[in-house]
Amino acid sequence: AILGPTPFASGEVRDVPFQLPVPSLGPPTFDGTEVRVDWEVRLSVDIPGFDPALAMPVRVLQPTALLRAGVVDVAEFALYPEAAVEADGLRGTIALDPVPMCVGAPFSGHLTLAAGEARTVQEVRLEIRVEVEATVSGGRSETITAWSGVLAGAGSFGGATGAGSFGGAAAGGGAVGDGAAVTIAFQGTLPDRPLPTIRTPHGRADAKVHVVVAVARARDPHLARDVAICSTTEV
Repeated sequence: AILGPTPFASGEVRDVPFQLPVPSLGPPTFDGTEVRVDWEVRLSVDIPGFDPALAMPVRVLQPTALLRAGVVDVAEFALYPEAAVEADGLRGTIALDPVPMCVGAPFSGHLTLAAGEARTVQEVRLEIRVEVEATVSGGRSETITAWSGVLAGAGSFGGATGAGSFGGAAAGGGAVGDGAAVTIAFQGTLPDRPLPTIRTPHGRADAKVHVVVAVARARDPHLARDVAICSTTEV
């Protein structure tokens, strides 16, 4: 209750300050289909007869502190600045800054790749995917691609020297070979869509960074690492 018994004159406008605490563990706002969390503030006026009411949607944020403190469990390497990746004869590391990532905020990083045999690729692209799962009996899942960008165009790398040569990079940065591996820098900005790492009684959402090495007439290798996503870095 923000007001007790109170008369209102016809046409009267009154400002009533109030504080409304948000539950400390949320869960935060999440914009999914199989798992969705919406919050709203409701105001009702208790009068004789039908009680009028108003509602306004609000956004509850997932702070970095909850992820770093382990209050929300995340994958083992989700908060590591750099993590090793390996798939289909490719190996390397994916480094990210910052971790956790934040919705609506910029990020940067670099991909280091090495291959035992020479490879010709069509492009190298990076995708940040949020994997959502309803954890009830018969619950469904979905994958939301939060961000996607081409890191490098057609080129080749690997073999005896490991040196690489790629076309232009659409996601910023570029490719540099050091004789043992090729390093591709990248940068981008996550959209301001509420897709944080969450846990609810009926669902969960986790994020992964996928590097897709596109090759002709063959299955595209996917190198993936876990990452956590917050809604705000202010607390």
